[in-house]
Amino acid sequence: MDSGTVDLVPSAVWEASDGSQSLDLNGDQKGAISQALSGFSVGQRYALLFDLAGNPDGGSGEIKSLQVSVGGRSDTFDFDTTGTSSSSMGWVTESFFFTAGAESMTLAFESLTDSPEDTRGPALDNLRISEAPAVIPLPAPGLLLIGALGGLAALRRRRA
Repeated sequence: MDSGTVDLVPSAVWEASDGSQSLDLNGDQKGAISQALSGFSVGQRYALLFDLAGNPDGGSGEIKSLQVSVGGRSDTFDFDTTGTSSSSMGWVTESFFFTAGAESMTLAFESLTDSPEDTRGPALDNLRISEAPAVIPLPAPGLLLIGALGGLAALRRRRA
């Protein structure tokens, strides 16, 4: 635990995405957790996948936010609890891509949710990291448009 508090929630309290428990990143207050990870290949691109929901105890329609960071890169993810309940959390799989700058790096999750009494935050489950496929650059949209227009012009000339 890096700061604040985090609750480990059993599936008897609310539906877990995977397994029998998940995390509420707001225990008595918003919290942050991190873990040092090793075994990365420097320069390799990785995909972090995780399941995100929100503590439904505050009622429907609250936005839960968290920040993910690893290797000097970070991003924010939001979850809207509208229509969710403890028996139907509405888990969604989120993805975060990063390139390893070292063999060991720290993965961190931090709640950005200030809810009433700070006790209902983003829920986190089913984290996994894998090597990501190489990025294949796509042609610029302008080049695609020019190519398509050129093709249409050639078809038009053939018909004439």
